[in-house]
Amino acid sequence: MPRRSIATLYRPSKSVVRSSGERVRVKTAFYWARYRDGNGRPRQHVLKLPNGERITDRSAAEKTLNDLLRYHERKSAGLIDREVESASSPLRYELAGFIRSLRGRRLSWKHVRGRLSFLKAAFGKGLEFQTLSQFSTEAVEGILCKLAEVHESKNSKKPVTRSPRTLNMYRASLYQFGEWLVKHRRIGANPVRAVDPMNESADVRKQRRSLTFAEATRLLENAGEHRLFYCIALWTGLRCGEIGALTWADIELGGERPCIRLRAAMTKSKRPDELPLHRSLAVLLRKSKPRKSKPSDPIVARIPLRLVFLTACKRAGIGVKSDTGLTVDRHALRTTFVTWLALHGVDPRLQVKLARHSPRGLTFQRYTDMRLFDEWEAINRLPSIPGVTKADAETVEAPAVVELRATGTDDRGAVALPVALASVPNGPKPSRTVRNPNVVTVPCHKQKSLQNKGKTAFLSDERHWAIQDSNLFPPACKAGALTN
Repeated sequence: MPRRSIATLYRPSKSVVRSSGERVRVKTAFYWARYRDGNGRPRQHVLKLPNGERITDRSAAEKTLNDLLRYHERKSAGLIDREVESASSPLRYELAGFIRSLRGRRLSWKHVRGRLSFLKAAFGKGLEFQTLSQFSTEAVEGILCKLAEVHESKNSKKPVTRSPRTLNMYRASLYQFGEWLVKHRRIGANPVRAVDPMNESADVRKQRRSLTFAEATRLLENAGEHRLFYCIALWTGLRCGEIGALTWADIELGGERPCIRLRAAMTKSKRPDELPLHRSLAVLLRKSKPRKSKPSDPIVARIPLRLVFLTACKRAGIGVKSDTGLTVDRHALRTTFVTWLALHGVDPRLQVKLARHSPRGLTFQRYTDMRLFDEWEAINRLPSIPGVTKADAETVEAPAVVELRATGTDDRGAVALPVALASVPNGPKPSRTVRNPNVVTVPCHKQKSLQNKGKTAFLSDERHWAIQDSNLFPPACKAGALTN
């Protein structure tokens, strides 16, 4: 038996009531141990066999306790590698610790539930995972191969295959789990690193399309009580969850430049941001605000469900799914917002900022000063909300020429804005732009593209204009397409 100063082996007592009604205390059948580990922390738990059964024999309990004490002594002396120790750890214990860490980071419930469902489905396919030592590169490849096989769909009961995007989502969940294991020294290297992701562009199952301005107008006419939600989604690009978390305290309606101040807790990226408001949307919000509303009250009381949105599209005569596979859903309203920005000549770098996407590439991160752009004027190039008059919104025509600060690479200080494209029928009307006399352009009545090096062509139904890119030194033009 181990020394009493180091550890104690005992059977705890419990209170029972006999048939005569007398309450007595008796010893339990299972042995417990009380000891201190290598770090000096007290531990107390029931002793178990390797198969998980509790020990009732005293000799077996003494041997198990001695093995525990010897293990903690060797671990405190650095004789046991943590990675070797974790190899025999049950995989379900490590998975539970990973989920606890996600919850401790205060991630959204939807994100944690998605990671857990992907991992449980992945470990249920192919190999039957019991211990952490089975989590290897070959096992991950086997999991993805099993998931890529034909299976029966839950909805249609037809044999289908998972798309490359879905398989990459499984791989991303396994990769995040592997990185957590490496961080906590459970394994030496992430086995998912050696598994390449699949090419998603080779098999696209779902592709969203944007709404034309005429379709958006019909949607607002048939929106009913959800009209304000659709207006906010179309003229700000906010996601459904972000709109549902908006309160009146988050909106600045006073002053010349109304805006939305997004809190970090409500955004997908978990960072605060400020989004300018369109003039007509600010007018609509002022009219929709109740007189006795509190700052903590939500702006949109109820988010329309997917079925409600599809019903509104059907009443408006909007095709939800085309023959080419293009679909329309609630997130397509965000796609419409970004598309309208491009159609109305908003700078691509400013589109990334207004859409609140993570800028990728060295150009966007270090070589573009977004402080020189006027976000409020850019958002107000979009068409006004139907039903809001120009007198209410006090619409001011967008300037045709944007003055840029000299950078030392070019002496030109003004760039002519392009004519917005009328690429879709009944689409948003382009605002008239005044041609800059410093940039000489020649109209061409032929319907062909002028994609020359260092030039950009903007087409319309009647003519197209080519403007110079001030960031490049273009060569001489061909056939009078552009005169220097």
